[in-house]
Amino acid sequence: GLKHGTNKASDRHDYLSRYEPFFEPMRDQPIHILEFGVDKGASMRTWLEYFPNALVVGVDHFNPARFKPDDPRCVVVIDDQLHAHDNADVRMHSPYHIIIDDGGHHNNEVIETFCAMWSKTIPENSLYIIEDLNYSYKETYNQPGYKISAQQWLSSIVLNEIHWEGSTRWANRKDGLEELKCPLTKRLRFMHWTKYNLIIGL
Repeated sequence: GLKHGTNKASDRHDYLSRYEPFFEPMRDQPIHILEFGVDKGASMRTWLEYFPNALVVGVDHFNPARFKPDDPRCVVVIDDQLHAHDNADVRMHSPYHIIIDDGGHHNNEVIETFCAMWSKTIPENSLYIIEDLNYSYKETYNQPGYKISAQQWLSSIVLNEIHWEGSTRWANRKDGLEELKCPLTKRLRFMHWTKYNLIIGL
């Protein structure tokens, strides 16, 4: 991470040290990784080096000139993360064994992206990571009409898992506009909170 300048490295957020125990068993496998939020490509270069047999797909709505991948294992898709689940280039490379949401961080983006991607593109024994959840409590990152933060909504999934084990489970919360329903049709292995982020194991 330090080599490629990602803010996930130890000199900034230090996310990588927290991911290592979860990533290491998958390191040499031919997995597919999807990351929302590419910026200048620092984390994508990190994944390409750490996972030598992985395909890495990045989604962002930025000017593509900011990052031009020169590795055939790297694909950049220009789109909004809220529409990515319907993007043909994203669907073409699914299923994804690791999904990292380092996108816009707005509460609606975090919640709706999770719901869309969870049911369509994630096989068993995979990871879904949501970064920078501290933004969910900032007013400027709250979609008008939302009455719940992404952090609170994700916590409700834990309660659903506890109280509705063995049956059809829903993460239902009023957002002020409509009821967001995310069917948890697959079992959760764990939900691991660290400072500012959440690692979900399927």
